[in-house]
Amino acid sequence: VRSNWMNLIRATKRLTWFNVGFGQLANLFPLLAAAPRYFSHAIQLGGLMQTAQAFGQVQGAMSWFVDAYFGLADWQATVLRLAGFEAALREPQGAGALPESRGALCAVDGLAVATPDGHALFEVEALRLEAGERLLVEGPSGSGKSSLLRQLAGLWPASRGRISMPEFGATVFVPQRPYLPAGSLAEALAYPHPTHDWSHDAMKRALRGAGLAELVPELDRPERWGQRLSPGEQQRLQFARLLLQRPDWIFLDEATSALDDEAQKALYEGLFAALPGAAVLSVGHRTALRRMHERRAAVRAGRLVEDDIVARDLQHAATVISLR
Repeated sequence: VRSNWMNLIRATKRLTWFNVGFGQLANLFPLLAAAPRYFSHAIQLGGLMQTAQAFGQVQGAMSWFVDAYFGLADWQATVLRLAGFEAALREPQGAGALPESRGALCAVDGLAVATPDGHALFEVEALRLEAGERLLVEGPSGSGKSSLLRQLAGLWPASRGRISMPEFGATVFVPQRPYLPAGSLAEALAYPHPTHDWSHDAMKRALRGAGLAELVPELDRPERWGQRLSPGEQQRLQFARLLLQRPDWIFLDEATSALDDEAQKALYEGLFAALPGAAVLSVGHRTALRRMHERRAAVRAGRLVEDDIVARDLQHAATVISLR
């Protein structure tokens, strides 16, 4: 960064010296060129001034490139950055990783989950998520659970493994800290889609379903909702988005961490009731989440292992109920 900044300073200095020198020389040159004729009394002072003025008009018309050079350089740099960004988006995944494919389910095979700098977190030998299934991914804080979702979302490539994402249906990744654009509550609720895709009645039902009935009268009010709403209310608003937009594949990253167990249970039950055919993969470490998912996978000793603890818990609960 320091070397790049010094290069920028030197280039700006040279450009400034040239532009300023060119401008000052253009003011002096006609006077110096016409001075001998003035001192020899071949022309009067008025003629000298007319000569300087005429030269200034010609010089101004012919120096467009010099005056516009800085703007052209800035425009070129912007174009190069955008072109590089577009080229990076079109590149396949990094060396050693198999390209992402599309299929009828979300599947992961032999994936090495790592940070962007290449630090290995854990491995996933095989993981499947089909339509209508509910899978919970558990693990200690800092074990890399969120990094798995980032790789599924394509935010950075994997060094090894294959990721197959659903070919059909809408896919939504729900972060722990939501992004709420400045604008009306309807715009925040419909984000990233336009508000006219849904009616106000549908938006009101979604808000009530997420426990935000008190915000229904403010649906059209412009506000910085990311500052006004509490963390819990912001997470409720994310669930209202899901109830409104009704995606087919939902990936939740600690999406209820700011809520208590009762509120978390109500949101999950409302989501499952409203979207019974949606596939849901939740990342979390709260034990209350186990009862709300059919399957469970945990990060242990550098591997993501799926077990049947949830199934045993549900079977035990059913046995207790039948005995009672």
